[in-house]
Amino acid sequence: MVLALAKILTLIINFKHKSIMTKEKELSFNDKRRRITLRKKSVDELVNIVLRKDDVERKLQKSIDTFKNLQDVNDKRIYNLKDSLAKSEEIQVSQEQTINNYSDIIGSLKATIVHKDETIEEYKKDCESYANDCASISKSLDARNKECRILFYIIIVLIVTVIISLIFL
Repeated sequence: MVLALAKILTLIINFKHKSIMTKEKELSFNDKRRRITLRKKSVDELVNIVLRKDDVERKLQKSIDTFKNLQDVNDKRIYNLKDSLAKSEEIQVSQEQTINNYSDIIGSLKATIVHKDETIEEYKKDCESYANDCASISKSLDARNKECRILFYIIIVLIVTVIISLIFL
């Protein structure tokens, strides 16, 4: 097989050599040197060159495939990161809405607390006025009780005097 490949390569080189001979004047110095160098090589050397080029091409193709796979993996990672970022933004918006809702609730609770504090102050004032009223009522009751006792004593003394005057009469 290698021998057949070498023969084909020689035929190709000879064919190209004949067709290039007419264009030889157009070739650069490097191209002429390369053509002459290849003509001097044996069939085995030419086969080795072709096989080396095939190996290099295969390695390059494997590298290209590897880089394509890496690119696919990177594309998937980028997609996952974009998806994660979108989800994070959704979560952040949701949390901001929750915070705003709680801020509104806290504001209304503060207003309620202020209102209740005002109501408590009013109740305290009412309680103090009731306590003052109770104290004044208690003082007036004490004064009336004293008056009642004095009147009771006066009535008893009068009754006793009436009884004594009725007895001595």
